[in-house]
Amino acid sequence: MKKVISVLCIFAIVVGMFTPFTIKASAAVNTNSTFEELYNEAKKHLGKPYSQVNRTGPNSFDCSGYTQYVYKKVTGVKIANTSGPQYNESDKVKTGNQKPGDLVYFKGHVGIYIGDGKMINAQNDGVKIDNVNSSYWQNIFVGYARPFNFKEKLGSKNYYAVSDLNLRSQNNWDSSVAGKVPKGAKVSIDLDSDKNGWCMVTYGSVKGYMLNTTSYFSTTPVLKTYYAKDNINLRTGTSWESSVAQKVQKGEKVTVDLKSNNNGWYKVTYAGKTGYMLLNDNYLVEKPLNMKTYYAINGLNLRSESTWDSSVSQKVPEGAQVKVEMDTNTGLWYKVTYQNKTGYMLLTDNYLSETTVLKNYYAKDNLNLRSETKWDSEVAQKVEKGEKVIVNTKNSSNGWYKVTYAGKTGYMLLNDNYLVEKPLNMKTYYAINGLNLRSESTWDSSVSQKVPEGAQVKVEMDTNTGLWYKVTYQNKTGYMLLTDNYLSETSN
Repeated sequence: MKKVISVLCIFAIVVGMFTPFTIKASAAVNTNSTFEELYNEAKKHLGKPYSQVNRTGPNSFDCSGYTQYVYKKVTGVKIANTSGPQYNESDKVKTGNQKPGDLVYFKGHVGIYIGDGKMINAQNDGVKIDNVNSSYWQNIFVGYARPFNFKEKLGSKNYYAVSDLNLRSQNNWDSSVAGKVPKGAKVSIDLDSDKNGWCMVTYGSVKGYMLNTTSYFSTTPVLKTYYAKDNINLRTGTSWESSVAQKVQKGEKVTVDLKSNNNGWYKVTYAGKTGYMLLNDNYLVEKPLNMKTYYAINGLNLRSESTWDSSVSQKVPEGAQVKVEMDTNTGLWYKVTYQNKTGYMLLTDNYLSETTVLKNYYAKDNLNLRSETKWDSEVAQKVEKGEKVIVNTKNSSNGWYKVTYAGKTGYMLLNDNYLVEKPLNMKTYYAINGLNLRSESTWDSSVSQKVPEGAQVKVEMDTNTGLWYKVTYQNKTGYMLLTDNYLSETSN
């Protein structure tokens, strides 16, 4: 049997005593304290003994002494020291509307309601948590009352940085920078951490403090993605008369600063540069245009209309990336945009490729590019072993591909005997004096190539026999000792 009735806790059953839901003018005291703070204090005393003598703590309590002590400790406000006055001086709360932090009353007993049908209270076996809805307590249940309006827990809310921000390590401007938040980034602000306007802000793994004001944070996104409705010129100022700050090609994605409105003009960023543009459907739209990226297989002449006999509107170099408007075709002719100019071209495999056209390769050995796609054509260009060349992967004839090196073009078979995708392990050196490269890795072999003083050579780092390495100069290869007497990593 629970011992819960004491002389000081017994309700004085007088006229009007048990009219618990007669609501009078609000008696609940407003406080900046939260229920979490109340509960944390209340839990500190779990297990402390019940006493009618030393009843108001902090080492022992009776039921009303416990409630008085906990509330005073957290809010600074002292309520009555017995359950009857505590009940009478509080706002009565209808069952079902009770909140954590309210008092729960029984005949001769009082506890603090903590939610989920539970209370924390001082009874004969000490301070403990108990179930309000048990048959024992329900048989003597009186009602709920509210001595305090506790500050509601606001939790965390998402905001957006209005500008680049430096979060502080403490809630003041003089503290060190704890981390940086870029403009437009979404952050989480702990609204319950507010102290004089400063709140804890979380951005990814970065945490710090910042004033929660509209100067720094917005409840709505700051930066938004739009797409150029046509080729547009961003302006340096918020007027058509200002100069062009940046060109944006039709269909390209831009970032708009939604907080920068000046008579309909907004700050727009594209490719790392910023300008201004009117934000309406004539210029910028939210939905991506149905445009697809292609690459010019050879140099192209875009036409001003969708016919071969119309004038040339724009030249596109070999391999260049273009944008094709997929909803604008007349037969096989489509609108094509390159460097902010638009024209028409047939969308066929002769002219445009969905994949990149030009690719880097490396000469497997000293090569002679040919003027035509056959071995017996004349040499168009010499390529030294290890040099990088550009291959047009869409332009081939019987395994021969168009190859560009040092601004000149020729043809070469594309296989591992001649061209490889991975760079060779070759390193640049300089002849300290005039050198005689040897035909083999010995001094008594014949001279294969003369290298003048200071000339640049390429050394194959994976081909050594002792200190002898393969060395290439002007498309001829020989052997030389890789020592400080002969070759230097720096030019003279």
